[in-house]
Amino acid sequence: MKPLKFSFLFYSLFLFIGMYIEVSVSTYLIVVGGVIMLLLTSVSILRRFLVLPSTFTFIKDVSVFASLFFLLGIGMKSSITEVDKHFLREIDTFLKDYKKVRVDVKIIDIVKSKDSRQFYADIIRVEDTVVKGKIALYFNTNQHNLNVGDLISYQSNLKLIDPPKNIGQFDYKRYMKGKGIYVQSYVNEYELVGVERDWRGDIINAIHHEDNLLSSEAKALLTALLLGEKSYIDREVISQFKDVGVMHVLAISGLHVGLLYIVLFWTFSFLPHRYRQVVILLALWFFVFLSGFSPSVFRAVFMFSVFTICRLIRREQSLEHSIGLALFFSLCVYPQWVYDIGFQLSYLAVISIVYFMPLFKKYYAKNKVLKYIQGIVYVSVSVQIGLISLQLYYFHQFSLAFLLANLVVIPLVTVLVILGIVYLCSMWLKGVSDVLGWLFSRFTDVLYYSVGLISDVDYLSFNQLKLSSYQFLLLISIIILCTLAYYRQKISYVVVSLCVFTMFELGFLIGGDDMEKEQFEVVIPYQSKVRDALAIWVREENTLNMMSNQWDTLSRSILALESYKQEHSIEQVKYSDIKGMVPNKGNDIVVLTKEYVDYNLAVDNPIILLAQQPKINFERMLDVSAPVLVVFHNSLPFWYKRKCIAICVKKNIPFHTYHEKGYWSSLL
Repeated sequence: MKPLKFSFLFYSLFLFIGMYIEVSVSTYLIVVGGVIMLLLTSVSILRRFLVLPSTFTFIKDVSVFASLFFLLGIGMKSSITEVDKHFLREIDTFLKDYKKVRVDVKIIDIVKSKDSRQFYADIIRVEDTVVKGKIALYFNTNQHNLNVGDLISYQSNLKLIDPPKNIGQFDYKRYMKGKGIYVQSYVNEYELVGVERDWRGDIINAIHHEDNLLSSEAKALLTALLLGEKSYIDREVISQFKDVGVMHVLAISGLHVGLLYIVLFWTFSFLPHRYRQVVILLALWFFVFLSGFSPSVFRAVFMFSVFTICRLIRREQSLEHSIGLALFFSLCVYPQWVYDIGFQLSYLAVISIVYFMPLFKKYYAKNKVLKYIQGIVYVSVSVQIGLISLQLYYFHQFSLAFLLANLVVIPLVTVLVILGIVYLCSMWLKGVSDVLGWLFSRFTDVLYYSVGLISDVDYLSFNQLKLSSYQFLLLISIIILCTLAYYRQKISYVVVSLCVFTMFELGFLIGGDDMEKEQFEVVIPYQSKVRDALAIWVREENTLNMMSNQWDTLSRSILALESYKQEHSIEQVKYSDIKGMVPNKGNDIVVLTKEYVDYNLAVDNPIILLAQQPKINFERMLDVSAPVLVVFHNSLPFWYKRKCIAICVKKNIPFHTYHEKGYWSSLL
């Protein structure tokens, strides 16, 4: 077996891994590694034509190609990082000054939030500096008049999107990184200075026009199904779709593209076969741009394109190669997609269908209706097998209602997509569009009602099922090895999967000291809403001692508590007031606040927690206590903290600032 005959998907996954992992690699090392891999590849290819002193085995060949793709991924990641750094250098002055600046932007996307409207925009100009980049805008009030394509000018601060500051918090910075957004701004007042509409914006505005007879729910669903814009759908509806495991139908995917392909195929049936395929491909790629260049749409249309071109030139192309090519070119076109959760779910779902659907090929009935129902069930099960690890890792929930939900939702969505396509094509025919709009609204009501009923069945949903990185890798490894065992018909893969499981378990046993160390932890969680509130958690095995100075604000200021208790299987919670000292393994913590200013405690080399601007001589305190670390709480005034940090730097004492680094843990 030649290495290049190995599935291209296999090598594209190494490209993905090389781009995804966070490693600091210099350009020099990338170039050197790439040259070495190219030389090895050349030798591997030449040995087929020349007699060389030593030959490469298949495993070595595959290792060379996999390493080459891995290094290519690191190189592409490095180049994108440089582009991002260039953008940040352009606006670095405006980020550091903390002053309000004049910013001109173009709205490119709308995102609903709980109590305001959030928008994504392209930056046009900051003051007199022309800048190319994206920004997240947050408005204090609802902005129903703003639409995609509007050009606005406002004055506000520019701020980098912060990494997680609280333990167990969602990594919003990485999420936004997947969208190529690093900067955010809060807007109070703005000025509409122009409009630059595109086809997509015009169609969205036409759908939501007040003269349109579609119901508000139908307008929102139509915009999501055919244009990839989910911001108009109510958050409660989205939550219900997530709970029952059918959120995928609201994101344009292979199902929607396949239905569009069928409609186009019959629409242009009067054309010769070759011309019809070309017209369909052009229409599908127009749809990619119309949908906002969604990763799932790009993947589906690219695969359809490969399939169509192969048919035109009469060559067979496996689905694995098509997926691999789509993944490769997706990452080449927009490398930031590697961090996009939707991108990951989209490709893992289609990979799961390719590898798990054949498991059911012997179990289809001859009856067409029953076969159709079985097809939905088998596809649903195949996708869930592949996605269960990512679902638990990112969303911490799983629902057994996905089978029933897919049986109801997929036929309804099929009808809705076809109705929606016909409706969009006949929007300017008043009588026809009114009838189609009425039908679309009624089917939307049925869809929402059905999903609502299924989501009410609570015992089918399981929440707070959080996976650690270790558990995620373990689950993925076992699924892959068991799949290989089925296809290769070798029990050795099952043995290897058991060995992998045993290896991880032995790793925990061998690292017993580390495990024992992790049974005790002191956490000072980050708080932003109630700055003067101070909380400290002390975890010892499955017991959590919660300390606070303001119990009335604790529940509102600490949002990560439940996930922390779930992750560490906390069985008992104790409550106590914060005293002047908190016991800690290694170095005790001395708390200095307005109420507690005594640092002359019989504690050697403590950790000092400074909060609420205590009335002490900070420099003298450092000389007396000789702390190993100073933790600056978020309740300290900025000027006071800056003064204390300067003293720590002068005396070479390590410090941890909440504003920049977030929460502090004794395990950090």
